[in-house]
Amino acid sequence: MRRWLAYWMLSRTVSLDRLERLAEFLTNAKSRLSDTNLAGVAAYRIVETVATQAFERQVLRGRPTSLMSKFVFTCQAKVLVRMTAGGRNAFRTQKLPVKAHDYVGYIDAFAKSVTDYNLRLRVSGLSAAQIRHRGKEMPPDLFLMRASDKWLMLIGGFNVATMEKRLADLGRGVRLPNER
Repeated sequence: MRRWLAYWMLSRTVSLDRLERLAEFLTNAKSRLSDTNLAGVAAYRIVETVATQAFERQVLRGRPTSLMSKFVFTCQAKVLVRMTAGGRNAFRTQKLPVKAHDYVGYIDAFAKSVTDYNLRLRVSGLSAAQIRHRGKEMPPDLFLMRASDKWLMLIGGFNVATMEKRLADLGRGVRLPNER
């Protein structure tokens, strides 16, 4: 649990006395999230539902929408994106404000900004065919979601050097442009 929280940069959001409770909650929730037919608004509402349940059951002290979006993302990476403060900051700069804990609104804003980013990717020449995902060519729609997520993080203020290091640690050796 601690490694997972550290990977997602959430360690400071979960106090040590809540780790066991959170691990148990996530283990129980995971079985409900393995449905491969999840799609659309129903899939997006799951993030809000799981975050609300965690809050109501006092798993954590606050409403953990961002944390739960990252957890649900790990279970459904082809369908969902994670909700980040950087993403919300990026949406504000694009005049697409998203309220706190509004994952469905986050996804709506994400979909609007992905269209713009898709055009930028085409111009750059970077494509899914150049990226390996678990030893295979990454599916184009998954590539677009992952690349857009990283782009939004950078627009929202995520440190470029940290992003490059994390991508290099994954063995991708990607160099990011200085422009955000």
